[in-house]
Amino acid sequence: MGEFRLRFCIALCFVLVSGAPGSALAQDSYGPVGNETLWAVAKKVAEGRSGTTAQMAWALYRANPEAFEGSPGKIRRQATLKIPAPAFVNEVPAAQAYAYLTGKAVPPSTATAAPTAPATPAARPAAGPVIAGVELAPLIPGDPYQWLRIVGSGFAPGATLELRDLAKGTAAPPRKPQSVRENRIEYAARFPEEPSRWQVVVRNPDGSRSEPHAFQGGASVSLSLAPRAAAPGTVAPMASAAFAGSPDQLSALGLAQTGRKADEVYRFLEPLEGRYAGDVDYDYLLGTSAFDSGRFGQAIFVLQRAVATRPRFAGARMELARAYYALGDNESARREFAILEKDTPPPQARRAIAEYMAAIDRRAAAYQRQLTGYAELGSGYDSNANGSPDIQTFLDIPLDTRNQSTASGYYNLGLGGLASYPFAPAWRLVGTGSAGYRSNPDATFVDSQVLRLAGGVEWRPGQFELSLQPNFAMALLDGEDNHRVVAVDAAGTWHFDQAQTSLNVRSGQTRFADGLEELDVDTLVYGIAAQYTTLSMPRVQLVSAVTIGSDDAVDPGSVFGRDLTGGRIGAVVDFGGGHAVLVSVAGVSSDYDGLFFGARRDDEQLGTTLGYEWGGLRALGWTLRAQLNYVDNRSSVALYDYDRLDAGVSLRKEFR
Repeated sequence: MGEFRLRFCIALCFVLVSGAPGSALAQDSYGPVGNETLWAVAKKVAEGRSGTTAQMAWALYRANPEAFEGSPGKIRRQATLKIPAPAFVNEVPAAQAYAYLTGKAVPPSTATAAPTAPATPAARPAAGPVIAGVELAPLIPGDPYQWLRIVGSGFAPGATLELRDLAKGTAAPPRKPQSVRENRIEYAARFPEEPSRWQVVVRNPDGSRSEPHAFQGGASVSLSLAPRAAAPGTVAPMASAAFAGSPDQLSALGLAQTGRKADEVYRFLEPLEGRYAGDVDYDYLLGTSAFDSGRFGQAIFVLQRAVATRPRFAGARMELARAYYALGDNESARREFAILEKDTPPPQARRAIAEYMAAIDRRAAAYQRQLTGYAELGSGYDSNANGSPDIQTFLDIPLDTRNQSTASGYYNLGLGGLASYPFAPAWRLVGTGSAGYRSNPDATFVDSQVLRLAGGVEWRPGQFELSLQPNFAMALLDGEDNHRVVAVDAAGTWHFDQAQTSLNVRSGQTRFADGLEELDVDTLVYGIAAQYTTLSMPRVQLVSAVTIGSDDAVDPGSVFGRDLTGGRIGAVVDFGGGHAVLVSVAGVSSDYDGLFFGARRDDEQLGTTLGYEWGGLRALGWTLRAQLNYVDNRSSVALYDYDRLDAGVSLRKEFR
């Protein structure tokens, strides 16, 4: 759910309302596309226009090739689609358009045609082999061979495989597979022990060949699918008038229940699409049988249709996520699994989702780079912007107004991001950065600018994770250099099914600007933290932490060195539908060195937080937060005794 913050901006609210992804920008365009499938977009665009949803989807794909990543199933986020003219939409019959979309037929050239006028149909080329993905089964102890399964379309009997080791630049002689089906090839492969990049090409007897498909191969590599998640309770399809209860449904279910192969069930259902396409029960049964028979591309398109029609159909979304995973589209799979997690599935389904997410993380850690960022605007009110006591004199000495409690409204801006670079299995380099600005119109002397940078290495071989991150921060106060921090953070974390615990240590140096050297300290802090998440609804995430350490003064005469002990407990309650509430209580006890104006200083600080987050548009990267913070710092020295109430809201946009 992310960290709650205190920021808001009315201007960005206007942008969010008026420029939300998925809205029609003009009569002849749609976008920018958010977390939507082509089928969902086509369904919206087709309303009130000529043509079926399938015809509109195929026309959108043909008219906007730059908006897709090579196939109709992978539409680019933030793309703006040109809406073709009716003649262009109706140029391809509905059944043919659907066949092209699902890969059952090879389409003519998909080069962009003029969306305002009918295009001349191109001659259809002969169908050739197309590789959609590769599956590598786990290596069985004692058996040197692994099953290499290639899924796609257009594979002909007698097809051969051409394998190349990209690392060595060597090619093996053409291999004859053990099994060839139109959409699936199986071959007993023998890879070297060390993982390396490989390339496979399928060549049919007529000489047609597929485009090369690269994958990671090795005796220690497994690209296999996890077992099907039974997920009782997550599948709740509503009966439709067309398919549910029909003789066709009963026949298909009878085939499945009598142990017939998924391929037979699929072949029975596939000719019925003209009658039932768009019926959720039919689409779910067709999609699962397509998946189980190795037709992952067809499964994705059909299940996208089911999910677009009924977004809360958890069973269809689970199968869609698994199909994405099977084709190696990790981020699409992660997105769908994350949506399922938010609906608090039963324990068995939750475990299956966790296993897939862990497998995706392992893939990402081994093979994928990541780059994310965010922008945040906020506003609020602070009853004590400068954190000062509510007194006018101290030891009969008048205090400057800057040292007296000053209330002020505020607004702030924030930018940040994360970059990840995997360099070996389970290892990655991580870099983070953020910059923030806060303005206090009624207390400008505490306007602040903060820059933070961190980078380090993480190692996660399984449930255990180690990280080491040097970091740097600098802060300006009212435009002037105030202090800088250089530190190193180390952590060891154990991940469990519903919980995690970690040990942390921080060593750092804080150095203030000229004239404030008395405040310089060297920090050493140890901590232990734990987190537990319930499975029931509403889902509750409980957090706790204990910290001990010291700030050792650098200046021998400084009284700002201290020993500290702190703790925090809290809970985040997720009610579903994007609504969540945060509650936390934290305390810090500080025992300072030396005497402050002849008195010993001991501080006891208590902080409480109550927050609300609305993430109904989180799939599009938007989050709205409101938060109330209260701090009561009680000190034996009146100059440091104060309380503070801060209320604010913020709007955050994340980029991936």
